[in-house]
Amino acid sequence: STEERPQQLIYSPDTGRIRYMVNTAASLIDEMPDSALALLTRALEESRLAGHNYGTGISWLGLGHVYLRKAMYRESIHAYRQALQISNREPRLETRRAGIYNNMAVQHMYLGELYKSMICLAQAALSIERGHTRISMSNIYNNIPIILRHVYPSDTQEHEQTLHYLDLAETIARAEMNYAGLGSNLISKGIYYGKQKEWDESEQAFREALHIARQYRLVNTEASALNNLATLYMQRYSDSAQQALAFLHKARLLGNKVYRHHRIKTLHILGQTYYAIGDYKTSEPYLLQALKEAETGSYSTEIPNISKTLSELYTKTKKYDAALEYYRRHVEAQESIAGKEIANNIHLLETRYRTAEKDKQILQKEYKITLQAHKIKEKNTWIISITAGALLLAGLLAVAYRSNKQQRRLQAHKIRNLQQEQEIIRLKAIMDGEEKERTRIARELHDGIVGQLSATRLSFGAIQNTHGLKQMSDFGDALKQLDEATQDLRQTAHNLMPEILLQAGLIESIDIYCHKMSKGAPPVIRFHTSGTLPFLDQNFQLTLYRITQELVQNAVKHAHANQVLVQLDYQDQLLGLTVEDDGRGFDQAEVNEHNGMGLSNLKSRVASLNGSCTVTSATDEGTTVYIEFEIPLHSDPHGPA
Repeated sequence: STEERPQQLIYSPDTGRIRYMVNTAASLIDEMPDSALALLTRALEESRLAGHNYGTGISWLGLGHVYLRKAMYRESIHAYRQALQISNREPRLETRRAGIYNNMAVQHMYLGELYKSMICLAQAALSIERGHTRISMSNIYNNIPIILRHVYPSDTQEHEQTLHYLDLAETIARAEMNYAGLGSNLISKGIYYGKQKEWDESEQAFREALHIARQYRLVNTEASALNNLATLYMQRYSDSAQQALAFLHKARLLGNKVYRHHRIKTLHILGQTYYAIGDYKTSEPYLLQALKEAETGSYSTEIPNISKTLSELYTKTKKYDAALEYYRRHVEAQESIAGKEIANNIHLLETRYRTAEKDKQILQKEYKITLQAHKIKEKNTWIISITAGALLLAGLLAVAYRSNKQQRRLQAHKIRNLQQEQEIIRLKAIMDGEEKERTRIARELHDGIVGQLSATRLSFGAIQNTHGLKQMSDFGDALKQLDEATQDLRQTAHNLMPEILLQAGLIESIDIYCHKMSKGAPPVIRFHTSGTLPFLDQNFQLTLYRITQELVQNAVKHAHANQVLVQLDYQDQLLGLTVEDDGRGFDQAEVNEHNGMGLSNLKSRVASLNGSCTVTSATDEGTTVYIEFEIPLHSDPHGPA
């Protein structure tokens, strides 16, 4: 698939600095994505402060592509959504809409959300037809067969339709000399011909794609062509393992220049190839690394295949516990892919249709036989009647069975809902108890210890005046330390019972907290907000404030971050909280395996507010936490729905 890249800003006197940052970031996206991310974040901040809509929109678009480069697909989709919002009121961004929708379709495809991907492609096509475009229709036609390949993994009825779209895409790409689109098209054609076992046509398409990729330095197309050539050689030739491995090691040499999903594919095929030649010891680390990369990047469409290969490998090496575990993960991952249910429903409908056609043909033959054999007409009539009765009885039994099965499913669903509601009630009760305890401790600190310290300070001040101790620096330093201790206790009491929420509201409270935590020196904590918040229940505001405090403190104390970005956005009836840092990060796979208490508690608190939480992190690459709540404009005053 071909992604739309961020456009450089046109110079104007009041946007020179923003233009410089966006242009520099555009040149760094592939080689230094973290540096590009920092520049675009700064450009976004300055564009918002300057009220510069075009700069804001192009910064969001650049951020979407950086997140794609880093395989942070949810964050990429969020950034593209923001760019779309800006394009509605910024005429200069109208021509970007088709590219933005096409990019979102690519992200949904990587996440296995095929229905959403098709919707985005339809929106992109509409934008192109209206003339609001900087991309070719060949990009859309190239992406449609990729979705069909996932929805119909083994169905032969979609082949003609797939080839139709691929031919359209190739014709347009060659006419426009769109070599990136043509390379992607040839890869898809090679895969199509390979499924048909038309090996010569498949290899020709892959090799032409490889030639174009090397000629025009399209590293992602080159990696895809090498991966697919390796797969083709293993399928076509019985003694081709060494040639396949040569292709794959060339793909590995491209390194981090290519997108993560291509690197995952290379690792997986390497594992499969070594497995096929019986070198299980070499195969295992490639497969484990591929699975880790796929799970870290949320690349769900590849996880079931890698898990299945690992299960087969451990079966061969007689590690049956591991084999069973990875087969279970294969089944779970496969069922989680959104396209599976769609495909099953379509296959079911097609099966029913084919069955009906066969039944129709059988009845027609029986009718002809009846006309030709008058002597057995009465016998056939009885047979037809009995058959019809049997079919009717079978139908009734099937309806009764389905009804009973549906009732069991509904009952199980109700039980799960009840359990979830009870868990939410329990979590809310725990949080209410914690908040009451904080309030009690805060009052005791403020009214008790702080009051006593203040009285003590007054007494020492009187002694200082009475006995002429003002000239004693040690005594003055001691009073100063007492003042600082009193102030620290007072601040602690205020943090435990944030009255500022009642006085200033959620946004200003978070802003003040970030400012106090930053103190003008590292760590630098920035807070941004967009959109106008609807009415929010006080308990909801307090819980969200506590969550923000916890995330910022984790970034500062545990991750040792130098930069922390806190964003609170309300768009399209969605309230999103993002806390991103450049700290030490952590291995998500390891934390998930050991059920980290911090992440578990955070997700439980978010779940108690009917929200969703996504955590993205890697060792030495920082951490991003995105929390989202669906809050209609006229929401229930007791909290989010």
